[in-house]
Amino acid sequence: MIIQSCNGLFLCRPIKTSDTTLYVLNPTTKQFSRHAIPAAAATAAAAAAASSGQPCVLVGYALAFNPSKSPHYKLLFLQEGNHILNYHIHIYSSETRSWRLLSSCFVRLPLVNYDQAVYCNGAVHWVGLDNEISYYHIDDERVRNVFYPPPPPKKRESRMFRYFQESHCGSHLHLIDIYVSHLTRFEVLEMGRDYSGWSLKYHVELDPQLTGFPWLRWCQFTVLFLVPEEAGELSSSLLLHSPGKVISYNFKSNIFKSFELTSSHGVDDSTRRVYNRSHRYMATLACV
Repeated sequence: MIIQSCNGLFLCRPIKTSDTTLYVLNPTTKQFSRHAIPAAAATAAAAAAASSGQPCVLVGYALAFNPSKSPHYKLLFLQEGNHILNYHIHIYSSETRSWRLLSSCFVRLPLVNYDQAVYCNGAVHWVGLDNEISYYHIDDERVRNVFYPPPPPKKRESRMFRYFQESHCGSHLHLIDIYVSHLTRFEVLEMGRDYSGWSLKYHVELDPQLTGFPWLRWCQFTVLFLVPEEAGELSSSLLLHSPGKVISYNFKSNIFKSFELTSSHGVDDSTRRVYNRSHRYMATLACV
């Protein structure tokens, strides 16, 4: 299972949840490295199991890699502490090829999903149910939280899909939530680099396109990524994936373009689609 993509490298783990082995894969070179649970975590897990009869919980993983700054990557391994709200961080460095345990733990935010991380601007980020942010900065090795006013009191909407990724140029975080009540109308939010808050980047209305793309009504699409404004013909566009095609939606012109995907010989791609945990690929020759 692919957990995260980061500047050309994939972080993967076995589908079997009891197996804590991690793999860093370079799809370009077809090389990978295997990373077993760090010794400190294994010792803590054994001690927790012996004292409480319950296994020590491993709650998240993350990959940090910026080839413009260093050819080396780091792995983060989150583990429950003595209290369910306390997390320890183990860090692996590909430069030293060793794990180490940070001396201090941090208090988790209860509504944040710590098993889906995004690396951006030198920090690993996790987002919460109410759009709060918890992030770990690689250089100063501290976890910080960014809170936002809670939503007005009403029944919480059922979310169909969430897109939380860094921008194509890697300078901003973007967030898209698509809800069951309005599948074809949603907003693109952008986080300020200074963590000053989410701002509205784009408002998307797919309803006018339903005649040409009726499957949009039933959310038979997945958001792939946002194309930055300086990227030429497809600038300021949202790329969507549906069985057999990629759709680009231009925010400025409100024009859709459809690109058919060529199927492999003898393979029926009519029902294939990227699901809600898509991962961006880019070529890199980085060693793993």
